[in-house]
Parts: sequence; structure tokens; C-alpha cells
Amino acid sequence: MTPAFACLTADLVASRHQRARAELQLRLETVLAEANRALAPDLAVPLAVTLGDEWQGLFTSVAAALEGDFLVRDRLAPWALASGIGLGPVSTPPRERTALMDGPCFHLSREALGRARRRRAGETFDVVCKRRAGSKA
Repeated sequence: MTPAFACLTADLVASRHQRARAELQLRLETVLAEANRALAPDLAVPLAVTLGDEWQGLFTSVAAALEGDFLVRDRLAPWALASGIGLGPVSTPPRERTALMDGPCFHLSREALGRARRRRAGETFDVVCKRRAGSKA
């Protein structure tokens, strides 16, 4: 059986409208570096910015991905985030960045992030988890 991973994909909500956009981006990079150090035992691939103010990381379990999401949320407060977690296998060899990888866990995470973005109604917390049938983590 192919091992399942939990992919966390997250994005800052309405960041284009922030006046201190450069400051926010630097803060995000600092927080992701801190999170990678704190979560290293549970990370298959470190958290990293994928595009703009969206980031992604690959965890060994859903519990670890949720811990990562909560840690980043806490350190980026008061900025709101939308995030999605996808549980499933990886189709490509491990790489240093998730942007260089592919597989069902990434597709499901992206789908879950899309659902979280659509569900937003001003709340500061919204995570949608989705798993591929037969995945365990």
C-alpha cells in the first residue's frame, strides 16, 4: 500500500488589500521558517511559499498538518487564513519543495482550500479536510 501524506495548502485572506503588503510577506516567510523548525519531525517536505502569499507543506499525518495550520495561524494573527488539507499518496519522488511534486494529496488539498475560500463568511478559522478513499493517516 502506498503511504498517505497530509498536504496543507493555505492562503492569506484578502491580502491584496493590505497596506503593509511587503511587511506581511516578510512576516509570512519568518513564520514559515519558525514553523519548519518546530514541526521538523512531522514534515515530509517543509512549508514554503508556492505563489504570492500561498504556502504548502507535506506532513506525515493529518494531526501534524492541523498542528502546523494552528501554529502558523496563531503566529500570523490577526490576519485571516483559508486552508485545506488533502490526505493521500504522492505520485512523484520526494523533493525539497512541494511545488516540484504531484499526487492525489496535493489535488485534494487544493480542492479543500477552494472549498474553504468559498465558505468564508468573515470567520478567522476555516479548514476543510478531504481524503482519498482508502487513505489512512
